[in-house]
Amino acid sequence: QRALRRVLLTNEFDVAMLVVIASCIIVTAVDNSTLHDAVGERELAQTQAAVDLFFFLLFAAEAALKIFALGVFSGPGAYFRSPWNTLDFAM
Repeated sequence: QRALRRVLLTNEFDVAMLVVIASCIIVTAVDNSTLHDAVGERELAQTQAAVDLFFFLLFAAEAALKIFALGVFSGPGAYFRSPWNTLDFAM
């Protein structure tokens, strides 16, 4: 748990998650629901759904790992004691 905590609190992990967030924003911006209505675009819609699921699972794993490593509420560095983590979890 301590080793995981050290990894999750590094600048490198923060930068990696910012890259993931930026990638998610780009994919979301490219996602166009009107494309899903076209008959020939079903593959694109399926691919975008898979990518959305990938990002969801990645963000859920990040939250779960942080909650495990930092604790939920107890302790000074607990996950939900950080406004950023609370906002991140809500989103």
